[in-house]
Amino acid sequence: MTPQEAIAALDKDIAAYGQPVTLKRGALSVETRAFVRGYKPAELIGGLKQGDSAVIFSPTGLKDWPDMKLKNGDQFVTAGKTRNIEIADPVYMGSTLVRANVTVRG
Repeated sequence: MTPQEAIAALDKDIAAYGQPVTLKRGALSVETRAFVRGYKPAELIGGLKQGDSAVIFSPTGLKDWPDMKLKNGDQFVTAGKTRNIEIADPVYMGSTLVRANVTVRG
């Protein structure tokens, strides 16, 4: 699978099953889509807390975000609730960003 194929597959799934979200950093605000799910009790290790959520972004959805890089302290809004990005874990195939795995809290 090429990076472009991986991104296209993720884009298709997010379009079908993702939800609208807004990313904020200072005055910057970007609307996009992402997968959002809570962590299961067995996953609450290593500093994760009940109420934290896992979020998956496609690089396509981050195209209007600075350098397509999320960082600790950026804000995440979905369903009217503002939360803070705690961990941003980019996933690359070679040198190409193919997804961003993020933990949000709040």
